[in-house]
Amino acid sequence: MIGELLQVMLKTRKGKNNLNVEYLKKFIKGIEEIGKTNSNSYLEMAVSNVNDYTKYGEYELALDIALDNLYEGSVFLDQEIISFARQAYAKSITSQKELLLEMLTKK
Repeated sequence: MIGELLQVMLKTRKGKNNLNVEYLKKFIKGIEEIGKTNSNSYLEMAVSNVNDYTKYGEYELALDIALDNLYEGSVFLDQEIISFARQAYAKSITSQKELLLEMLTKK
């Protein structure tokens, strides 16, 4: 089912990937490191989704969905990992995405 949904989403998306892929990779590595020390199904799902979408070159969609999954699972990240996500968005960051990143930051 996820494969069918992905196919539809890829066909209907017309936007460009404005993401900085190097920072996305740093973000992925950061959450993978957390996953090695802390078993969390939402964290594992976030990493899996990022990897699935990046295979198709859908970097911004991958990061959006990963952050939504982390928020849904109440997984909070340190400021360094959040900064990687913020830098990955670069100029395409919206106030809504900025708010989500703020909410996911460990206090």
